Amino acid sequence: MTKKWLLIVLSVVFLGSSVLATHDPNLTCTIVVHGFDPDGADLEGVFGADLWDETWDSIAEMAGLPNIGQPDGIFQPNVIAATTYYGSTSPDYYTSQDLSDIESITAEWGGGIPRYAAIVAKYAEFVMERSGAEQVNFLSGSMGSYVVRWLIEKNSENLASDGKIARWFSLAGVVSGNWPASNDLAIDLNDMFGTPSIDIDQMNYAWCEGNVHSPRTEADSPFYGNILVGMLGTVNLDDGSLTAILEFEGEPQANDGVVTLADSYFHTITPQSQYLEKNPTMSQYYETHESMLDCQGIWFQSVNFLTGKKRVTVKIVSAQVNDINEPDDPWWDFTPAEIVFQSQAFSPIVAGMGIENPLSIRHREYINTPMRYFSEDGEMQNFEQIIYDDFLTADETVLEIELWAEEVDWDENYDLTETIGYDNPIDDMGGDWMTVSVEQSGNYTFSVADWNCNIEVEVFEYPFNLLQDYTGEFSINFATGWNWFSVNVENDDMSLDNVLYSLGENANLIKNQTGFATYYADFGWYGLDAIDVTSMYMIQMTTSADLVFAGTAVDFVNTPISLSTGWNWVGYLPQTPNNLDNALASIGENANLIKSQTEFATYYEGFGWYGGLEELSPGGGYMLKMINPAELIFGSP
Repeated sequence: MTKKWLLIVLSVVFLGSSVLATHDPNLTCTIVVHGFDPDGADLEGVFGADLWDETWDSIAEMAGLPNIGQPDGIFQPNVIAATTYYGSTSPDYYTSQDLSDIESITAEWGGGIPRYAAIVAKYAEFVMERSGAEQVNFLSGSMGSYVVRWLIEKNSENLASDGKIARWFSLAGVVSGNWPASNDLAIDLNDMFGTPSIDIDQMNYAWCEGNVHSPRTEADSPFYGNILVGMLGTVNLDDGSLTAILEFEGEPQANDGVVTLADSYFHTITPQSQYLEKNPTMSQYYETHESMLDCQGIWFQSVNFLTGKKRVTVKIVSAQVNDINEPDDPWWDFTPAEIVFQSQAFSPIVAGMGIENPLSIRHREYINTPMRYFSEDGEMQNFEQIIYDDFLTADETVLEIELWAEEVDWDENYDLTETIGYDNPIDDMGGDWMTVSVEQSGNYTFSVADWNCNIEVEVFEYPFNLLQDYTGEFSINFATGWNWFSVNVENDDMSLDNVLYSLGENANLIKNQTGFATYYADFGWYGLDAIDVTSMYMIQMTTSADLVFAGTAVDFVNTPISLSTGWNWVGYLPQTPNNLDNALASIGENANLIKSQTEFATYYEGFGWYGGLEELSPGGGYMLKMINPAELIFGSP
């Protein structure tokens, strides 16, 4: 993976017992949207096609989600997918209308962000159709977040207006333009040593104000009202090129070497842009733009946001300073005192995984905590300062928080030059650790000698489904001609078009004991409505193909099958093979014959089952002849 100037990166309050049908992590695919490449606008190759990079394996593995780099991953509804919006050649799935759309947008805007957003939106539609996903998440980084913002606010492919976008998580994103792309000195340096690009032109603040939204730092679109939005910023002033230019221009501010913190999130959110009356989440990590790729804490945070439902907000709501650490004599008065309250939050669960990163950090040295002014000892002020505001795993019970404060007399990043000639420009006001519960909302008091504060914890449960274990992956090869089979996994969409999607046009007829369906090109299956896991099916293949389908393993112990006298077409529900005597023990002597597509067995009183068919296997379809009605509950293998 190339790392350049704008790194290509991955670009409890309870609402009641109801659960939303949307934002279901089991039925929502995730699209990774990469960032800026200095040569990207001129790259050849195919845009909008599957493009997986092993760098992104971490998030798929942490979440337990399938990805398009796995053989059967593309057909699972919660697949993680990725593409590139750079290139000159359209992918195979494009129609003539798709190609015309891209050409029209390119002609209107000259390419750049509007073109990239259309490409990503069309890819999202393609992935949803292929996988059976009902919605899509976007996980974006760097300029990729700018692309997603345009996609949402300009309603590319009607994804936003149709309610197809569930969640958007931005990592160190160019959300509201980019400072280096807007500063004359930085632009001149890039023109001399880099590659001029339409991408840089369109990241300019003026272009953002004129074409995306004004003011550029505001979220003001009804489309955001249906989307869960989260922002994660990175700060590290040690990556010095951008820091040096900011200081030279007299604008020192938090940054990660490429993106300023101020550009990575919305500063204001209008009511119509709030999802469930909540602002976007906001975490801040101590990482550079490049090192974030190796930060496992960031990937774990991304997983929590994309699949979770438990949001925790911890904030200081008031603080009292007992000793302002400033002389206030008439002849030597430096009041008001300039004080910064600092914090970092840690998760015991994350620490137990060997990940040492704080989940969020506010630090004077990174210029990402505000300066507050106190005039006298004992003064109390009310304000809100975030310590942590993001998702946690459902089983997280506490957060460990470190709090400390400093009185600042000299810090050029805060434009403070108060103590020329003095040795102690920073006065340590003390700090300590505390533990807060994240199982329920509550209030806490923190106190050290020089200061104290009140802390509010809100635990908010979104009405989402939790991620299920989709280990029940089903795959079977069908030969040309007739094949007997059954399915032993299920999800919320058991329609023929969804379950048999991977077969494409290679099958033309399917039947069970009572009905049938025919496949019509450009229409799909017509006849039977859905696949019943308790039934055997016969399917006629025109060409050999693999049936691949993902879902939750059927709970066979609690799924009885009613059998009538005579022949019954039966599916096999367990995930592993079992011999006939164990598998069919629940029906006793009420059956006398069973057959698969190639073998059969007979039941003998006092002996059991005997014949060429010795065991039942996942994916197999069977005909079972009953001499009396009975209820079949498959025995455990």
